[in-house]
Amino acid sequence: MWFLCDEVKVEVTTADQYVSHVGKWLFDEGWISSPSEVRSAGLRAVLDGLRQERTSRSDFVPKRDSSRIPFSLDMFALLDRLILRHLPYEQAVAYRAAIAIGYGASLRPGEYLPVVAFDMRRHVCVENTSLWCGPVAYQLDDQRVLSGLVVPTSVHIHLAYRKNDGEGTTGAFVIPANPDASAPWCLVRLFVEYVRLFKPHKCRALFDQPLFQVSRRSFRDILGRLADLLGVDRHRIVPHSLRYGVVVSMVANGF
Repeated sequence: MWFLCDEVKVEVTTADQYVSHVGKWLFDEGWISSPSEVRSAGLRAVLDGLRQERTSRSDFVPKRDSSRIPFSLDMFALLDRLILRHLPYEQAVAYRAAIAIGYGASLRPGEYLPVVAFDMRRHVCVENTSLWCGPVAYQLDDQRVLSGLVVPTSVHIHLAYRKNDGEGTTGAFVIPANPDASAPWCLVRLFVEYVRLFKPHKCRALFDQPLFQVSRRSFRDILGRLADLLGVDRHRIVPHSLRYGVVVSMVANGF
């Protein structure tokens, strides 16, 4: 624990989570009878000491001033009005669609903006994404979708592998269209606009297309520019802010 915090430089809470993961693995493999066996009185004392040491430092910043800020649709609207609308049209459409997918499905950034070799089992792509109109599914390259004959009511994403689900036991991530047709924001509509403009190629990440690539770095920079506008540190609004931002928004609205 001390090595993780002092040498690897992870947060105390992160190091604590690592211990939980190790305990779960040992339990799953049959080495211990309960994950709690890895948590001794000594470990708790070390954790308390590390937390006290961290909070007593002169450079300590309270969580309220350093924690990441959850992304919201209001922030999306501000980002679009002050930044995205001033980009070339293709880039603006691509960034809007990436936000729609990342926020709407609460995905990890690496699942739709991969920084490793493309893998259609774990990265959002044409092969595992479909548009639905009611109970009928359409592939992204379906001419009825591209021509506008079909107006999708939801986006479905099937990932066969995820960080906490290596066997693909979860169902689809479903992003529904805004039921209010007159509303200015609809995540499905933003994504459909991207599909019709880019006609995404198969066998590559959905947002890594010849017309324009939304990279993790460029996406982070766009969100950083939003942070600058809001007067907060760039490290507080990052791609991961979308993942839990939608959950925070749902809870705030009674779900």
